[in-house]
Amino acid sequence: SACPFKAFAHFQLGLRPMVQQDAWLNQKLKGIAIHRILEKIWQELKSQATLLGLSDADLKSIVHKMVVDVITNLSHGQQFFLPDTLAQLEIQRLQKLILLWLSLEKQRPDFTVVALEQKSLAYLGQVVVKLRIDRVDALASGQQIVIDYKTGAVNVKDWFSTPMKDMQLPLYLLTSQAQGALLAQVNADPKFSGVVQEDIERFSEVKCTEAINAKNLAETEETWKKIMMALADDIAAGHAEVTPQPGACDYCDLQAVCRIKEQGGYHAH
Repeated sequence: SACPFKAFAHFQLGLRPMVQQDAWLNQKLKGIAIHRILEKIWQELKSQATLLGLSDADLKSIVHKMVVDVITNLSHGQQFFLPDTLAQLEIQRLQKLILLWLSLEKQRPDFTVVALEQKSLAYLGQVVVKLRIDRVDALASGQQIVIDYKTGAVNVKDWFSTPMKDMQLPLYLLTSQAQGALLAQVNADPKFSGVVQEDIERFSEVKCTEAINAKNLAETEETWKKIMMALADDIAAGHAEVTPQPGACDYCDLQAVCRIKEQGGYHAH
């Protein structure tokens, strides 16, 4: 929805930027590291009850091991260069960040992690979208919440903007049986933000949480579905107009192809 041409070029033509592989542990790899660390931690813990039952020393030991394993595997797989001193500093930074995040998880009502990195398909008319959901939690009531980890800036208001700026987590919600969708903002100011059915987990009581209570989540989902179906129909019809929304060009790698600046249609934040 941000730019029809960008979507067409990336997903229909398969265009990608010619960028040299970064030899350092860049922001993208740091985000991947946090995802993998949390995946490994919940593969072992499986529930909040287990998390709460650990001593501080035991939890630190588990987190340290997971962080070291992930950084080591990433360095071997991605072949980025990270001197020992910097590697130790990064391990310390990640360990502190993960422990800070888990302290927020401890404040929630009881939950069990029932799925990690769950793959699924979303069918929107003629368009099929591959999905990978970071995590699904089951609450004591049996209701479920889909969770997506984010390390950068995100805003739930983008789910309700016109045009809709962010469809990732709403689409996860549409393809699941969950009663809520939350962004897990894993950074120095950790918090949950998202949409939950009004009668489920009382996130207002959890520190650093911003959750919109939807009185009728089904109505919200129906609105999202109509928007996504209309966009999918445009994609299937081959719409590829160079009509970017404000800010869509800021970090785009296709300006040499669409020549938006030459057309005078460049919109920056």
